[in-house]
Amino acid sequence: MKKILLVLSLFCLIILGFVFNPFQPKNTSPIKAFYYWKNYDNYWFDSERLDTLQVRKLYVKYFEVDYDPDLGPVPKAKTELTMSRTTWDYEKQQDIPSNVAKLSVIPTVFILNSVFKEHELNTREMAKNILFLVLKKYEENMEGFSCPKEIQIDCDWTESTKKIYMRFLRELKQEMKKNESLENTQLSATLRLYAYKFPDRMGVLPVDRAMLMCYNLLTPRESGNRNSILDIQELKKYLEGADDYPVALDVALPTYSNVQVFQNKQFKSLFYKEDSTFLSYLKPLNPPFYLISKDTLVDEVYLRKGDHLKVERVSAKQIREAIDVINQEVYFKDRPTMALFHLDSDELRKYTHEELVGFYKRLR
Repeated sequence: MKKILLVLSLFCLIILGFVFNPFQPKNTSPIKAFYYWKNYDNYWFDSERLDTLQVRKLYVKYFEVDYDPDLGPVPKAKTELTMSRTTWDYEKQQDIPSNVAKLSVIPTVFILNSVFKEHELNTREMAKNILFLVLKKYEENMEGFSCPKEIQIDCDWTESTKKIYMRFLRELKQEMKKNESLENTQLSATLRLYAYKFPDRMGVLPVDRAMLMCYNLLTPRESGNRNSILDIQELKKYLEGADDYPVALDVALPTYSNVQVFQNKQFKSLFYKEDSTFLSYLKPLNPPFYLISKDTLVDEVYLRKGDHLKVERVSAKQIREAIDVINQEVYFKDRPTMALFHLDSDELRKYTHEELVGFYKRLR
């Protein structure tokens, strides 16, 4: 009898060890997400990706906030995106769940840092107005969707604006708590790598979650032959040796391209996406640099014959290498969201379905 009890006791201890063992592997596969950063509504061109990749979150730029001397903070560049959880089935003659029925839409607002430099800025009033407009647009454009589970603020704040920006975030969170429908809604904010590396200088975001933006690492003027969108060595500089960030982290990686325009060896402008109208006018110099051979207009940017263009793309290999660095250096307190920037069918054609799936699987 004693032997039986001993065996049963050992069995129970083993089972309890599996249940409560803090070192056992947990579900670390990220929540799949994309950013949608377009002002116009051509979502139906891109939505198939969300379905095939089983994406669960879409961060939609609702509008940007700039400062008007007479009006104060004003919204601009509003998105026209509309979505519905159902779609009409003509064969069945009834509504059926759409391919975005399981999607969480995260309203995202980009605020220019210059707004927080204004001495007359009323941050409490701005927080109220932004929240009002976000909820208004969400109700009007998101048919069948429940209240947002998250609202995100995007801003390239600096040391000189950190105090007023942090105050604004705290006040926005307070305004959200006053709204009963937002009882379970989290406030998140984007986190640039410099602010991640130096929280003592840049402050710690007073939010529920922070989206670590692992791209736009170099300015066009300083990048030279390096890729300003994603440079692995530059990424390592910010992530290696950094302390664990006090706020729960998510992560964003780039799947876009850009073209930088140089006239007389001076950086002049930048536009996104490679337009087929000018590709035939390019003569290779020392890639990624090209010479424009004919005057042309692209994306409202006038290109003159003789201008130098730097065409930057992010390869699947670069993204995988970046994820490996993140796995090595970044601590996630809970299951993170991994967002790709951004949802654009032309840009995503540069990656195979297997590569896109692999990006999400690679983050641990």
